[in-house]
Amino acid sequence: MSSKVNVLRLEFNWLLTDEVSSILAQLKEIIQSCLSRFKMPLGMSATDTSKGSNLPFNNSELVKGWINVAGEHVMKAELKFKIPKFGSAGIGTFIFEQCPWKLQQLLETHNHLQMAFDEILERECCGKFTSGEQVEELMNTLMGSLNRAKTCMLVPEKLVLAELFNSSQQRVFNPSIPEELIIFFNVNCDKVVLSVYVLNSLTSAPSQKVLIQDQSTIGHQFETHNKWYEVINKAEVICSVPWLKDLIVWINTALQLCQQLKDKIAIFHTLLPDLVLKEDSD
Repeated sequence: MSSKVNVLRLEFNWLLTDEVSSILAQLKEIIQSCLSRFKMPLGMSATDTSKGSNLPFNNSELVKGWINVAGEHVMKAELKFKIPKFGSAGIGTFIFEQCPWKLQQLLETHNHLQMAFDEILERECCGKFTSGEQVEELMNTLMGSLNRAKTCMLVPEKLVLAELFNSSQQRVFNPSIPEELIIFFNVNCDKVVLSVYVLNSLTSAPSQKVLIQDQSTIGHQFETHNKWYEVINKAEVICSVPWLKDLIVWINTALQLCQQLKDKIAIFHTLLPDLVLKEDSD
């Protein structure tokens, strides 16, 4: 029995001193790759944003165009709207890199990934692990940050039309868009979704009985600055962003590595509770 215990202890020592270090190195490299997708050097010119390339939206009768996503922003875009309310010729607008659209979900994803990376750096300064609990604690912390980063990409940002109407983001377009048009970018998995809402200004407040609460529905009405507006048309187009897909794959890979290491620690604790790193006596 004691020989089996000794073998288990040797294997556990190897796990703490060798395999944990190897997995942490892999995690660090994966998260570093994720973070590199968000780096944009200061003074980046218009030609520099081509690393993200100009990506077209899917076909739509109402909206056509392309965007360039770099870091946490829509850095450039060309958008054309063929909406009867604004004339048969339609209207067009641009986003330029001097005044980009901030994608809040990607900013939060970046922050959570940076927290995971910083946790690994901080742990590297503490020396080797001496117990499975220390490893589990670190894995839980990393998985928490990684899962939050992933959730930011998978759960679209909540839409509040009144807030969007007054948002400074509506002023990034050049030339300016009409007051009765709301444009909104958000992230859904590996895609950037462009939502367009066409409004009609109401002369009086609507009856409470006819208010439609679902903001994604034509007919929804909202108030801002003592004026009421109604959504009379909407369009939604999607643009696939290849590097966002890479990001999700890397995050999933990192989560799997964390879980596999936790599972190995759990097996040792099941076989022999209270295992700690035992220093060689020779």
